Amino acid sequence: MGGEGHSVLPFLSHLNQIGQTGSTPRHAKGLATCCHGEEPHTIGWRFIGERRAISQDANCGWARGKADILYVADAFAVMAEVNSLLAH
Repeated sequence: MGGEGHSVLPFLSHLNQIGQTGSTPRHAKGLATCCHGEEPHTIGWRFIGERRAISQDANCGWARGKADILYVADAFAVMAEVNSLLAH
């Protein structure tokens, strides 16, 4: 996202990503903004304690039982607000 001029969280590496990176994080909480519910992501999330997702589609794959909490919103707007709050 940084290459596209968007803000990024500099303290997060690719090891916090799930999917093609092949990483399987073991965090207490996880947040997905890519909510298509593909199986590699589901498998990677098995060790996350509380799964949260942001999607404009309330019927996305994560909403159908994979996320514990779903925020129906625009992920870019939500993450812009999160970055703003973290900057303060």
